[in-house]
Amino acid sequence: MRTDIDTNTIWEGRRLTYWREAVCANLVGVECVANPHKGLKGRFTQLATEDGYAIARLRADAHQAVRESSILRKSGTDFYMLFLQKDGEMNVRRDGRDFTVRPGDMYFYDGRTEHSLTFDTKFDHLAVRVPRSIIEKQWGSLAQVGSFHLKAADDAIDRVLLPMTGAALGSTNARNLPAITKSVFELFSTRAFKDSAVPLGASAHARLMLARVTRMIEQSLDDPDLNVETVASDLGMSRRNLDRLIASCGSSFPQVLTEARLQRAAEMLRHKTSAGMSVTEISLAVGFENHSFFSRKFKEFFDISPRDYRRASDLGAVQLST
Repeated sequence: MRTDIDTNTIWEGRRLTYWREAVCANLVGVECVANPHKGLKGRFTQLATEDGYAIARLRADAHQAVRESSILRKSGTDFYMLFLQKDGEMNVRRDGRDFTVRPGDMYFYDGRTEHSLTFDTKFDHLAVRVPRSIIEKQWGSLAQVGSFHLKAADDAIDRVLLPMTGAALGSTNARNLPAITKSVFELFSTRAFKDSAVPLGASAHARLMLARVTRMIEQSLDDPDLNVETVASDLGMSRRNLDRLIASCGSSFPQVLTEARLQRAAEMLRHKTSAGMSVTEISLAVGFENHSFFSRKFKEFFDISPRDYRRASDLGAVQLST
């Protein structure tokens, strides 16, 4: 479905209300505040599907859009949103923090996030909405971070994302919209993970990269020789930078690796597909060469032995203390 709205066609005194209703009904629930003595001029163009995919372009005068708990309850939260700023600045206040999204920047947020977006001047940006289930299934690392600001970088991805997203609005048919939005998020995810030189203070970037490290580890858990040098090499970064990255998140490579192996072992102990394997065989399958070490670490992590964990799983009574 395509929506085209221009407040210039509306009586000046109704423009702000009309804008808010247009955005709330079609894209996302917000409360809009603007200068009461000026009629808000704005254009809203959107292509959307009934199952929650949408790409929109918003161009408007200065105003503020607020998404607070009462709005969340009314409008729903089952989505993630990506803003790509074309012109003007968007000042974001979230969790007591303030930051500015400038032209070329991107802002990704979880639909459950309370925030306010303030536009002090005219602005122009693109918004891409995707159902929560799609992000959590295909880009779980983004879902782990939830909401973050990604600054512009003069690279190939940035040069492609804006034109590709904007071009989708040239269509009147939303049939291909899910594929287009997924392509946008695939590029965005690549861009978000791209920087390997993460400073200690860059928590959002660090957590994104740590999620990527964890995913790489999970794909190689059956390799007992998996080590920090291998993962750092696969990421295209030095061991020192990888160690600093993980330390900035309050962990270490051995800890991340061990916990990933323990989580996989617990999964195998629970599932019927591995019911024919002994506990020792499972510990070897996830990369533990020493069964005594595995049993001790499992007990420390889950506060229950592997054998008791399996028995409790069979009874449907597993309770984890992590």
